Amino acid sequence: MTARPCIDCGEPTPGTRCPDCQAERARQRPRKARGHVHENPARWKALSARARRLQPFCLDCGSTVDLTADHVIPVSERPDLALRIENVAVRCRRCNGRKAGRPPSDAERREVETRLKSRRVGRRVDLTTRGGTPSTPGVPSPSQSKFASVIT
Repeated sequence: MTARPCIDCGEPTPGTRCPDCQAERARQRPRKARGHVHENPARWKALSARARRLQPFCLDCGSTVDLTADHVIPVSERPDLALRIENVAVRCRRCNGRKAGRPPSDAERREVETRLKSRRVGRRVDLTTRGGTPSTPGVPSPSQSKFASVIT
């Protein structure tokens, strides 16, 4: 194998970087928090798809196009909730962008906690209602009634 110059220091090396530069680069690279969403992107994609299937409209404006899944409580605050459906809200890309960078309200935090407690007790939680009230089959929730023309 032919030696090439290290892309950082220029020393001849068989790879892209010499061993010293590889070690330095590894020390400088920030480590992701354990349980971070991006440690397992397949699980996040599956959770996002599930949330969008359960709630096929934007929580804020009712749009049915360009939907994204968003963490209610940021992963930086609660990494343990990163892959929990109770901490996911469905928003269109536009509303998600408007919300970006703002911390969740106390009401949103309480809603997530209510969903988590309901889940522990074993009750089914309707993710389309605010407040996490249990769903009744065949009876539309208040948010579903509000956007009934959008869903049908």
